[in-house]
Formats: sequence, C-alpha cells, structure tokens
Amino acid sequence: MERVLFYNARFLRFQFGGNDNDEASVATTAAETTCSSLCSSLEEEDEIPLMQTRLIESGVVSSPEDFAFVVDKVSKEVVNNFTDEERENDDPNMAHVKTGVWQVTCLNDDGTLQDPFYIVTGVCMEDKVDTKKLRKAIFAGKTFSRRPKLSLAPTEIAEKLAGFQSGTMAPICHTVDMKLFLEESIIANTDTTIHKIIVGSGMFGKCLSISTDKFLEIAKANPKGVEVCSLIKTSKAMKKGKSRILG
Repeated sequence: MERVLFYNARFLRFQFGGNDNDEASVATTAAETTCSSLCSSLEEEDEIPLMQTRLIESGVVSSPEDFAFVVDKVSKEVVNNFTDEERENDDPNMAHVKTGVWQVTCLNDDGTLQDPFYIVTGVCMEDKVDTKKLRKAIFAGKTFSRRPKLSLAPTEIAEKLAGFQSGTMAPICHTVDMKLFLEESIIANTDTTIHKIIVGSGMFGKCLSISTDKFLEIAKANPKGVEVCSLIKTSKAMKKGKSRILG
C-alpha cells in the first residue's frame, strides 16, 4: 500500500507542477493527504497491478489517463467467449500485439555453445514471426561460420525475464531488460498520438491499452533498445503488392 501512496502522490505532484520549493512542499502535502484517502479505499480492492507500477516507474507515463486496462477479447484463452461482432466493434485505431520471448544461442567455431541471450518480439495477433527475418535483424551486418540458434525461450525462463505469466506478457516493462524487435506494419501509416497498441497486462482477462507514442517512448527508454523492422511471414498476395495497413 505504501507504493500506491507514493505513486498517487507522484501523479498529484506532477499535476501541481511542484519542484524543490515551497509550492512543491504544499503540493506534496496535498498529494499525500489525498493519497491517504485513496489508499484507505484501495485496501478494499485488489493490489495495484504490477504493470501499472512499471509503467509509472518508466518515467514516461505521467498520469493514470495515459493508459487503460481493457477486456481481453483476442487471446486464445478467451477468444471463444466473444462473438465476431463484439470483436469487430473494437476501435479501428488500434493494433492487438502479441509478445514473444526468444532465446538466441551463438556457436563457437568448434561447435560448442555460447551462453544464450534473450530478445523480445512484438507482432500482430494474426501474424507469425519469420525466423529468417528475425535472425537477420538481430545480427545485421554480421557473419558467422555457424548459424546462431533461434527459438522461443522456455516458458519458465520467459516468465522470469518478463516478470509476468505466459499469456499475459507485454513487449515492454520487463523484469530484465531485453531488446525489442517490433513489426514495422504495426505503426506504419498511423498517427501515433491517436493509434493505440493493445498488449498483455500481466493479468489474465485484461489487456493494456496504451497510445502508440507512449509505447514507443517506453520501448526506447529500455537500455537494450528497440528496432522497428520487417518480422512477419508474408503471403503471396502481399508479395504481389497488396499492402497491409493497420489503423
């Protein structure tokens, strides 16, 4: 509950525009007083979601209005609970993005394995990662005598790295920093201030809805970085010139 108090106070200090001066002191006092009443009501509710805490800790999210937790209508665990019409009624200015945690292992010249490292991908729910494209993006400009191994990380490792259970992960806000490779079509031809990205929230049955510009800002703040590139398997129709535009 102390963390709830701290973060709500942080929101109010931001709203008051406080700095290290007398006005900031007043703002802080007002924030903490308000948060005391907020915390008393929150004691009767669930704990503050871990995803919300991490979004705030990113320093990019400046108010609770910057994101929302919405009903999950697309994950395989819940998709059959909604009609096609209910799913189609979603805002067209959004993209549902799924997360993959990948294990990458390079080989020495003698064939022995090096210690693996891990990266994250974000592609639309209906798409599949083309491992050739992903490998090319990871090792751009590099050559190897033995091709690095690339596979989805074991569930227990992925969950430990991300800090969330399988099926609820987002491409951002992980326990351990990992480079993100984001499919370029997700943000192509979109107004990133209006377009929203829907990802895992760390909670079953709910998704995180966040504006694309905030999503990208959080991703770029990751020390490991983010790369927007072509990742998905493309159909013959698309190769012949049909474009796929989201939002």
